[in-house]
Amino acid sequence: MSTRKNVIWFIITVAGILLITNATRIIVSEYKNINLAGNSEKYDLENVEAIENSPLEGMNILYIGSSVTNGSASRGISFVEYISKRNNTTFVKEAVNGTTLVDGKESYIERLISVDSSAKFDMVICQLSTNDATRGEPIGYPTVSGNPDRSTVAGAIEYII
Repeated sequence: MSTRKNVIWFIITVAGILLITNATRIIVSEYKNINLAGNSEKYDLENVEAIENSPLEGMNILYIGSSVTNGSASRGISFVEYISKRNNTTFVKEAVNGTTLVDGKESYIERLISVDSSAKFDMVICQLSTNDATRGEPIGYPTVSGNPDRSTVAGAIEYII
């Protein structure tokens, strides 16, 4: 390749790097300006009013899930705290971002097994996550044997139920 072509390719490469660097800087700068204060003021827990004579009042509820249950996009405040405040309930929240139903490290099943066995719950609410699909976990089938395959989504759900 001639020196002239080498210079042109060098200029194009440097220009491309500068464009990408500048675009990245702009995106990061804009991201830092996003209001990451959590839920809107309307749903701030301080502004949530309790429901009088709620049928859930006084219940102790176990919530198990991943980022939605955890409230990862709203600084740890999710529907769990909202339901609790609206209905005067107590709760245990077993939620870890990015985890799966399918048995494994920090899976729903692992966390469900680790819940204090002496705890009494009136209700269990399980968030079905998209993490299993994202990771390509097998769907599987429900069993009739009563021995679910916890390495599949269907088996994990059956086990949790």
